[in-house]
Amino acid sequence: MTTRVLADSNVLYSKTLRDWLILLQLESGGGLYELCWTEDILAEAMYHYRRNNPTVDGGVVTTIRDQIAGSLEGGRIDDFVIDDSFLGSDRTISTSTLP
Repeated sequence: MTTRVLADSNVLYSKTLRDWLILLQLESGGGLYELCWTEDILAEAMYHYRRNNPTVDGGVVTTIRDQIAGSLEGGRIDDFVIDDSFLGSDRTISTSTLP
């Protein structure tokens, strides 16, 4: 059984990390893992991309978003529950330092 992986938005925002994860998935034929995504994660990645690239045409943002969604073979996760079972911290990183 292939492991399903849910990448966080900061991973999908970084072109280098995103390209490596997708390339590894494709080159392994999906045997290593399948990358999954949620609309929330993709929206957050695109928000940071737009914030750091305010003059880029809307078509560029749309193309990046559609390419990410089309490349993540694990598919979109639609139904998930947010609860308070995670006791750690989810610190926000500054994406201005990301490529």
